[in-house]
Amino acid sequence: MSLTEMVAGLLASFILTALLTGLIRFYALRRGLLDAPGARSSHSVPTPRGGGLAVAIVALGWILLHWLSDVAVSDLSGASNLVVVYVVAALVAAVGFWDDHGHVRSGVRLFVHLLAGVILVALLPRFQITFLNLDIGSGTFGFIVLTLVVAWYINLFNFMDGIDGIAAFEAMFVFGGYAWLAYWFGAPQLVSSALCVLASVAGFALWNFPRARIFMGDVGSGFLGTLIMGFLFVLSGIEKNLFWAGLLLSGVFIVDATLTLLHRLCRGEALYKAHRTHAYQYAARRYHSHALVTLTLMVINLLWLLPMAWVAATGLLPGWVVLLIGYAPLVLLAAVFHAGRAERA
Repeated sequence: MSLTEMVAGLLASFILTALLTGLIRFYALRRGLLDAPGARSSHSVPTPRGGGLAVAIVALGWILLHWLSDVAVSDLSGASNLVVVYVVAALVAAVGFWDDHGHVRSGVRLFVHLLAGVILVALLPRFQITFLNLDIGSGTFGFIVLTLVVAWYINLFNFMDGIDGIAAFEAMFVFGGYAWLAYWFGAPQLVSSALCVLASVAGFALWNFPRARIFMGDVGSGFLGTLIMGFLFVLSGIEKNLFWAGLLLSGVFIVDATLTLLHRLCRGEALYKAHRTHAYQYAARRYHSHALVTLTLMVINLLWLLPMAWVAATGLLPGWVVLLIGYAPLVLLAAVFHAGRAERA
């Protein structure tokens, strides 16, 4: 693919997603698919949901075109792993679309997310990752750990989609980082796909930031969360240090969601009960601005986590050491903003 063709494709992805998001918003309004404000939400007016479906449609269309192109030249090596990732992401998105139209039992969602993890770990090339002499990339133990990582990440991406623009900007940052890493480590088939997702999410973001006129919904958060994990596994199969680099790119979401979960577990709260006790939600209420918090987190991503991800990717230090260094200030920041602390009555 030439540079001109890539730029044209990315521009088309951006425009198509923006147009589709508008159509889905009209559909959601007609069907009454609205998230009503309440004591556990961070918005003040009823807002349509499900806009992430546009991202899924455009991204799936992109990978389908590339897969058909590879089939035409009898070369599946570049796209086969990504096809697995996108098919699994489509499965998770389908359940999210169902949930956006009604209530799907938490057990069903968890089963699908675990199934997504099983499929990704089973079908994608295995990679060896060691942490304190524990192998978390291969063998039965590694299989279980990575499956749980996928299921947790899908859920945490949904949990973190709570203020205007935050999930869209995070996804654009992560896939931009993936494209950069893939380029430098010689994986061009990942570069164009990652940039396509970035462009598609940017088209959706026109409707979601600085004031959300439609939410991503479970269909979008599930799709993107699965893609982020799937791309991470494919990258890790190319260079094992990219596993740690990928976890650093997602550090803001991972740290806030995980610390919040641990605090809620300690209080014995139901994990799927709606709440607004993440650090970013407390920050948005303290400063009375979704946009300020979202943009601040992007500054942290660009000025801190992106350089740390590069250090991990190049192997200048052991990946897990860089991860601890990169996450340390995020843990402190989450504590400052009381991640997981029960709201005062």
